Parts: sequence; structure tokens; C-alpha cells
Amino acid sequence: MFIAWEIIKFILNVLAITTIVDIILMGPLFPHFEKRAKRSKFFVSPKKETVRTEAGSFFEFQEGGGCAGFSSAFVLRHLGENAKGDEVFKEVPFTYGNGVAFPKGITGFFKKRGIKMKACCGNLAALQNELTHGNPVIVVIRSFVGKSFLHFACVTGYDEENIYFADSIKDWVNVDEAGNLIKSEETSGAESASESSSTSEQKVYYNRVVPVAEFKKLWNTSMLKMPLYFNIYFAMSAPAESKELWDAYNSNLEKIEGLTLVRGEEEKIPEGVYHLVCEILVRHTDGSYLLMKRDPTKPLYPDMWEATAGGSALQGESPVEGAMRELREETGIVSKSLEKLDWSLGKTCIHCRFLCVTDCKKDSIIFQKGETCAYRWVSAEELLAIPDEELVGWQMKRFVK
Repeated sequence: MFIAWEIIKFILNVLAITTIVDIILMGPLFPHFEKRAKRSKFFVSPKKETVRTEAGSFFEFQEGGGCAGFSSAFVLRHLGENAKGDEVFKEVPFTYGNGVAFPKGITGFFKKRGIKMKACCGNLAALQNELTHGNPVIVVIRSFVGKSFLHFACVTGYDEENIYFADSIKDWVNVDEAGNLIKSEETSGAESASESSSTSEQKVYYNRVVPVAEFKKLWNTSMLKMPLYFNIYFAMSAPAESKELWDAYNSNLEKIEGLTLVRGEEEKIPEGVYHLVCEILVRHTDGSYLLMKRDPTKPLYPDMWEATAGGSALQGESPVEGAMRELREETGIVSKSLEKLDWSLGKTCIHCRFLCVTDCKKDSIIFQKGETCAYRWVSAEELLAIPDEELVGWQMKRFVK
């Protein structure tokens, strides 16, 4: 009994000393566990201000080490800053010359930019819920299952089967620009395509797909020298919300130069002045139509089905640019062109209506936090049979064939 107790004390002492050393070297971890994911799947979408690389891609690839810099640069580009991975790595503190970085280097780097980033230790549900805030999440994973080499990468989506990465290692790219899995022998061709894709070609915000079971093994970085450092991800505090600005238009759909409108201040909009609201009816090439369910937190028409994707055009956007952005943000559908249907005057807005004909995978629709929470495809007959009072955007019925 005495010997057993001495062994337990020795193990506890070693664990305590190891943890203290790990905290000093790598920084503290904040435990964050959640019971369940709020959504069965979620994909982060590029923002209007998101910056692409000089090659026109969302992704860039490292040569050698520096994954901490490349993953951080991806987050910065997502937020609108033109950043390159190799240059960012030079600014990351607590690094070695061979490209190795500690977790506290990530938090320290973003702190210098006024962005609060916290290193967390959690479970899959916590990581998934962090993603629904709408930003890529940096994680620390093993380079290979069972190996001790660690890697920083950005997670940009998940569903019930897979975790989706924006990775900076060329050899690990396993999807094409449309999100289709590619064979390993085709990977080298996919790499150059991913790096040089144009805006119209690159349809997804990820370049690597990992099954959930494999991801859990990669994400478990616990080892003898760092027993409590596993399931690491970086939670970014939401920046202070800036006011959403709109261009002003007259009743002839002509922009009024020098006048800016502000969301939330509609009561201040002068009579005869309007902002743009874009509405998009989505028809699949098989003839079915997309319905989106409004989030229950929406102040207007919560939990109701809607015949359109859409929202207000931002300052500087044309009607079609605003429509394409709203379509991408609310559904994940990237359209090269939209068909103009009509426009009409509301009380303080001009409704600009468009039709999107798409051949997207019907199960690839994503949700936008606070906007949409479900979707379904219906036939033209089913759509027309829905009572107007049960359907937001019922006016679109006249364009249903």
C-alpha cells in the first residue's frame, strides 16, 4: 500500500511539473467543453472583404515549416487584411528558425493586431460551435496519426462525416475547386489549380477533407512531454460590430451620390430615398426550387420558410454584386451569373429580384448564423401550393415555372 501511494505521488508530481513547464513554454489552455453541436453542419463563407492571394486563390502553400504563420495569414485574409504566410511567420513570437511555433505565439501575434485569440482545450462540439461564429478556427493537429510532429491548420467547416480544412501543405490537398474529392495521383494537379483558381472557379472555402474519426486521432496531441495539451483550438473574440452602410437610391433605381444610409436607422431615411434589397429565387437544373428556413432569432418572420435568399446590398455593391454575396453567404451557392427578374419600390427599400439556376449538389447547402437554419428542395407544384401567408417572399411565385 505504501509503495503504491509513493508511485501515485511520484506520477502526480511529474504531471504537475510537466504541466507547469508546458504552460511556461506553450502558454495556458482554457478548457471549453460543450454538450452538443448547435448545427449538424456548418461551413464558413468568405466575407465581402476577404482577400485572395496574388494568384487569385483563397489558399497559399508553405515550403518547409511556418504553418503557424500560414494559418494565421489565412485568418487575416478572411478578415480583410492582405497577409502572406511567410511574412506573418516572421512576426509570430516564440518561434524557432526551422518553422516551429508554440501556441502562445499565435495568441501573442493576434494580440499585437488588436484581436483577442484564446487557446482552448475542448471537445468536438466546442470546436464546431466556435466555427458557427463565422470565422476560420486554427487547430493544432498531428501531421500524421501516431506521429509527434505537430501542425497548425484552419478548419472552415464540418458535417456529420467530415472536417474541412484550409490547409497550407500542398501534399494534403484532396479536393478540387468545386469541393469534389480527388484521387491521390491527381493531387499535384489539384494543388496548382487550388493556388491559381479565379473567383469564378473556386467554389469552396476548403482544400482538404478529413473524416471525423481520423480528425479526432490527429487532434489528440497528448503525449508524454505534454499530457494535458490536446484538442487545441483558438477561439477568436468577435470584433466590435461596425455599422452596416448602404448606398442611397431614388425611385428610378439611380444612385444618389454623397448620401449614405445606415442599417438600424431606417426611420431617418428621407422620403423618396431607398436602399437596395436583393432577393434571389434558386432553381435547380432538375426543376426543383430551394426554400430556406429563417433563423428563430430573426426579429421578422422567425422560423418561417422563405422562397428567396437575400438581404440588403452593402455600400459600394451593385444590385447583382449584393445578390451574389447574399446567395453565397446564406446558401453556399456560388453563381457566375444571375438572371434579372424585376424590381419594385417598398417603403424605404427597392426590391431587386433575381433568378439563380444552379447544378450544385443538393445536399451542399450551408446556413448563415442568425439568418437561416434549415433548407429543403420542392417541386414547382409544391412551391405554388404553399399559402402566401406561410411563405416569406411569396411574391416570387409568379416567376415559378
